[in-house]
Amino acid sequence: MNFNIPLNNSKLPLTKIIPKWSITTYYRGIIIRENPSKGSYETSDRLKSGFSTIFSSSSVNNQCQTMRIMNLVKSLEEADIDTYVMTREPNIFYYAGTIGEGFLIVSSESDPVLIVTMRDLSIAQDQAIGFEVRSYTGQTMMDEVTSVLRELRPKAIGFDELSLKHYRDLGENLGDVELVEKHELVWEMRKVKDPKEQEMMREAGRLSDIGMEAIRNRIKDGIREHEIAAEASHAMMKEGAEDHAFPFIVASGPRSAYPHAGVSDRKIRRGDFVKIDMGASYRGYRSDNY
Repeated sequence: MNFNIPLNNSKLPLTKIIPKWSITTYYRGIIIRENPSKGSYETSDRLKSGFSTIFSSSSVNNQCQTMRIMNLVKSLEEADIDTYVMTREPNIFYYAGTIGEGFLIVSSESDPVLIVTMRDLSIAQDQAIGFEVRSYTGQTMMDEVTSVLRELRPKAIGFDELSLKHYRDLGENLGDVELVEKHELVWEMRKVKDPKEQEMMREAGRLSDIGMEAIRNRIKDGIREHEIAAEASHAMMKEGAEDHAFPFIVASGPRSAYPHAGVSDRKIRRGDFVKIDMGASYRGYRSDNY
C-alpha cells in the first residue's frame, strides 16, 4: 500500500472473504462418517494395518492433520514410495500441527513419527496428537532418524528436502535403500487449501488490515518510520496476531525507492511518498498488505 501525505478519509480495502466449506472427519487412519439412522459413527474399509483402530467419537482430535497424513500415504503408494521424510518446518506444521525444527517420518506401516529437539519435545507432545514423538540432541539426531527408518525397513524413501550431509548419512546408514526427492507430493496437497486453512488465512488477512488501518490513522508529518511500524505491530498483536509475517517495510521519501528498505528512524514529511509492506502471522498462516 502506498500513501501520499496528507491522506484522505477513504478506508483501505479489506481482505476478500472466502466462503466456508464442509470438511470430512478422519481419526488416525480411519475414515469416519456419521450414521444418523444409527446415532453412531462408522469407519471405512480403507484401514492401514499399522494405524491405531481404537477410538471413540469423543476422541476425534486433530482431524485436519490426520486427513492430510492419510492423503499423503495414498500418494506414497501411488508413487511406489514406502516412507516419506520431511524436514521443512512449514511441511511439518502442515501435517503435525506443531512448529519447530525436526524430522517427520510418515509410513503406511506405522503411526507418524515426529523427531524434534529436546527443547521442542513438550510442545510437540501437546500439539502433535496421534503422533509418536521422539527427541534428539545435536549428536544423536541422525542416529534417531536412522533408527526409526530401520524399524520400518523401507525399500524407497521419499523426502522434501535434505542437506547434502544428511542425504549422505542416510545413504551410508541405510545401505541399499533408494532415496528419492519428492517435494511435489507435499506441494500438490498444500496448494489446495482446506476449510480450516481458509479460516486461518482470512484471520491473518483481517489482522493485517487492522495494522494497515492503524497506520492510516496515525501517519502524519514528523512521525518516524519506526513509530509507524510500532503502531501497526501493536494493533495487530492486540487483536490476536502471533507475529509479523515478515520484517515490516516503512520507507518514506527517497528511501521509498528501495525494494526492501526495512524501517528507519527517518521522519516522514508532508508530500513524501511512503511505501508500506507488512503482514500478520496467525497460527502458521501469513498475510501480506502492500
